[in-house]
Amino acid sequence: MGIIIAIIVAVIFAAMDASASSAVMLGFTLLIGSMMCFDIPGKQRKDGFSLFAIVFCLYISIAYIVSLSFSGHQFFYVSDSMRYIADYLGRTSFFFSTQDFYDCYFSFSDSNILFNAYLNEMAMIMNHHFGGMTVYSMTLCITMFGVYSSIFMYRIFLRHFDSKKAFRYVLIFSLCSPFFLYSTVIIRDILICFLYIVAFDIIDRKFSVTGLILLIAVMLLAWGVRLYSGIFISAFIWYYIFLSVRRTAFKAFGTVLTIFLGIVALSAVLGSALYVQTTEDLMGFEELSMERSAGGVVSRLMSLPPGISNLAIVFFTMIRPLPPLAVYEGVASFSNFTIASLSLISGFFWFVTFYMFVFMLVFNHQFKRMDFEKLLMLGICFLFLFVNAAHPDFRRMLPVYPALYLLIMDGVNAPDNVRSAKRYRSVLIISYVIMALAFLAI
Repeated sequence: MGIIIAIIVAVIFAAMDASASSAVMLGFTLLIGSMMCFDIPGKQRKDGFSLFAIVFCLYISIAYIVSLSFSGHQFFYVSDSMRYIADYLGRTSFFFSTQDFYDCYFSFSDSNILFNAYLNEMAMIMNHHFGGMTVYSMTLCITMFGVYSSIFMYRIFLRHFDSKKAFRYVLIFSLCSPFFLYSTVIIRDILICFLYIVAFDIIDRKFSVTGLILLIAVMLLAWGVRLYSGIFISAFIWYYIFLSVRRTAFKAFGTVLTIFLGIVALSAVLGSALYVQTTEDLMGFEELSMERSAGGVVSRLMSLPPGISNLAIVFFTMIRPLPPLAVYEGVASFSNFTIASLSLISGFFWFVTFYMFVFMLVFNHQFKRMDFEKLLMLGICFLFLFVNAAHPDFRRMLPVYPALYLLIMDGVNAPDNVRSAKRYRSVLIISYVIMALAFLAI
């Protein structure tokens, strides 16, 4: 029944866009998503299809509304989309620079060659064979990865929770987290998030050579979309190998060897051209952030000593948008209002979720209750947030949100934490409302 409703909704929005290209993208997303659902274990497959249908219907509906904000040279909230629309919407031929490819993979240039090639290819196909690419159909090229992410997350959560909790948790995350908003605009972040979720799905299962090869492939794909996000997947590859070694008969020797090789690899990176290139680009992002936030809180946090600055920015970023109602400034249409509302909802949701976990770590000593594997994953996730704090836009931090969310919900379900989690959640909700009203009054 859910898939039938999804088909009807897809037909409605294809007709509203009056575009064969959007119909093709909607049909393609439905087909691939349904195939992914068949890979869910038998008893939970029905719920998987229901989850997919709900997320699909809401994501494509909001994507259509949001796409209306990008017309001419006008945009609201997300400016990056305009660059991709201007560059690729009317493309009728495929342009691929071998030099850009070489620079990306051998000179460590963040040329996002694969993302550009993807949009170029999709636009060329739609413009040649399906009546032309529209802003909505181009948006759907991104939206589908947000939809697919929910299916992969459900598969992962089924390994940790019963089917009802897994369904509820993933649905809440899909509809309330920043994933929803950024799955409805033309940016590369959600594609990177999808690749990270695929990587999480691999390392969440038993080690295999096939899994290791797939992880390396995922790293190379993410590398071609955004250099730093791709390179960081090497930390998860190390994690995957390290945990496997710890389960062998040569646990002690293998653990020491893996740690040693990890340190050698990290030292090699720090002494390579990659580190120099990364530092220069991150400094460029830092300067951009300083310009955008001149005189604001972020610029002051960036002036703190290194390390302390990164940590402060991570915790500050988890309270965005700030002031909460500032996102409604400049709203001129229902489409603008929808984007602002999604931003506010996602900011509120992640503020409560993240800081509830921080409270459990500090006051409930959740560190002591976490097993070694989860504690190590938490450390890697926080390292990712810490490194990306050089550019305090939480979009760059999004790839590890699903893994953090899994760890958070696992902690919430611990018998000793249930009551505390509810209390922390209530305090944070009240605090957020008071903060919003205080800023509004000021």
